[in-house]
Amino acid sequence: MKTIRNTKLAITATAGLILSSQANAQYRGIGDFEAGVGYMENDQRAYGFLKGNLVTYHDALNTHKFGLEYIGYDETLNASFGTDILYTTLVVNYEFEHYINQRFTVFVGGGVGGQFAELDSNVGSLDDDLTGYAQVFAGIRGHITPNLDARLGVRRMFFDEFDLLGVSGIKQNQTWGFDLGLTFKF
Repeated sequence: MKTIRNTKLAITATAGLILSSQANAQYRGIGDFEAGVGYMENDQRAYGFLKGNLVTYHDALNTHKFGLEYIGYDETLNASFGTDILYTTLVVNYEFEHYINQRFTVFVGGGVGGQFAELDSNVGSLDDDLTGYAQVFAGIRGHITPNLDARLGVRRMFFDEFDLLGVSGIKQNQTWGFDLGLTFKF
């Protein structure tokens, strides 16, 4: 199961690099790729994220971006039976970034997408469902080098109900997510 998740993570990272390379060709070399980890407050679980952005407008003080983000995590239901739910989330985001000075920028944005929930066990996948997902986020970036930033952010995550094994109305709690990561600019 972890091999499948690692494969999905590698595919998403490659897609982000390709997306950022295309941004480089179309928008004067402006695009970025982000990776990081976070923690959900209500669910008390960690998540990872990968994001590829392309810049649609840039001036001396502001940047507007559109991008695709992958968020992944799992939840163990019963350790003795080896059952867990794997969550794979893809989100299309809009982000506005404002330059405070040469060292720091602040950003805000939001996104919508879909979340794939897969009930997994030692014998394989038992059931899955696809639901909606939305988020709003904000944070700050500190510039380490001209092409590398450290990122600290907060996001509010909104989940739809899903249906597994014929049980409908299963819902994750709406939660705050706190994350940190690195941004590589192209």
